[in-house]
Amino acid sequence: MDLNVEIKNLGKVAHARVSIRPLTVITGCNSSGKSFITRGLYSILHTLNQDVVSAYILNVLSLTNSALLRLSDGIPRRSADDDALLSDIGLLLEGVRQSVADRLSPSPLYQPPASQLVLNDLKTAVAELARRLKVGKGTKMQAVKQHYTDIEDYLSDLEFCLSGDVGFYTEAVGRALHSAFSGNFQVADIKRLLSSDSANFSLGDGTEVSIGDKGLGFKLSETMLGSLQSLKNVVYLESPVYYKMRNALKDARLFRLNMLRRGAVNPVPQYFYDLDEMLEAELPPVNEVFGQIADKVEALINGRLAVTPSGEIVYSERGRQSVPLNMASSGISNIGMIALLLRRNVLDEGSFLFIDEPEMNLHTSWQHAMLDILLDLSRAGVNVVVATHSLDMLHRLEAKVEADASLLGSVGVCRLSSDGISLEDGSVLGGLRAAKEALGAPYLEVIEERLP
Repeated sequence: MDLNVEIKNLGKVAHARVSIRPLTVITGCNSSGKSFITRGLYSILHTLNQDVVSAYILNVLSLTNSALLRLSDGIPRRSADDDALLSDIGLLLEGVRQSVADRLSPSPLYQPPASQLVLNDLKTAVAELARRLKVGKGTKMQAVKQHYTDIEDYLSDLEFCLSGDVGFYTEAVGRALHSAFSGNFQVADIKRLLSSDSANFSLGDGTEVSIGDKGLGFKLSETMLGSLQSLKNVVYLESPVYYKMRNALKDARLFRLNMLRRGAVNPVPQYFYDLDEMLEAELPPVNEVFGQIADKVEALINGRLAVTPSGEIVYSERGRQSVPLNMASSGISNIGMIALLLRRNVLDEGSFLFIDEPEMNLHTSWQHAMLDILLDLSRAGVNVVVATHSLDMLHRLEAKVEADASLLGSVGVCRLSSDGISLEDGSVLGGLRAAKEALGAPYLEVIEERLP
């Protein structure tokens, strides 16, 4: 998937144009805005790739079911007829939930699931429950009035959700985008990301996301949204440290939920939890092409990463016992995660992979191998976006492009100045050579200082 993206006034990024190609390299000095681009694009693409409407509806259904359980437990002198009606309501709730869970809409825009009739039956049953609870002096209703009111509110919300009103779709996407920017940049107030009055992402075809004083706004085209929703998965891979502490971070997230509700910021970025959910999913087996790429990685690290039934990631070196990932080297963790994502079928044709500083903790030879693997992924149909300042990886990529002219159309280079402005180089090779020159300048200075 090719995109021509323009970003203005987001954090360190003043004005950048990024040509997203099968393999896209974003480079520049420290604090030039590389991660603002990758995190921002990930926040948008991952959100628009999700069925945010169904996710919201399922959450409301869960809240409704919890309120129903509290109401059921709170009814004094509950009769057999009460139990039967409560059971019917529970079954109707499950019917709506199943309808939403099974929805596979062919349309890129919001389509309400075929559950409106079930919702009508549910509302009728809840109204009948209210009538019964009010019989006599109404003491039963008085005991559970708040829980009943909660259920009515949730059903009203569900009716709006399932009505097909485009306004609800807009609200759901807006909430999801706001949450993604907040979680991935780890800020409670996304206006802190602004370097001017407003920030803007343009993805082409009339699709834009903006952040300003009034919050987050967006415009979507059906064509662009259809393309983004057709993507297999959108993945952000950064520090292997998070995956060395995977179970501890998952537990910490649960313990911190109360603080998060009060506006605290989770110290772990949302993209870690997004990927963690994909690792837990039961996906089809990896196909032959991606299996061969995984084989190449595993030959390099002389073993493989795997997820145990308890959810722990371990490194199994050939001929040795498996050890927890936190006992493996950071280099093995870094490059081995690629193979794990392939084995778990998280990365497949039509996926998007954002990878920040893939050279981290890698020896020069492994940096070259990492570049080759990322190229293999891009050739196999994964869109790869790399933020790097590795001179070795750029040398390798330049050599690959020079040797294979077909890569000129499938590699994009965005070179950022220290002011967060993308620099125009005229060609892929021109961009790579200019980036190499900038990264190699300190070496030249050392050599010049040593000259007589």
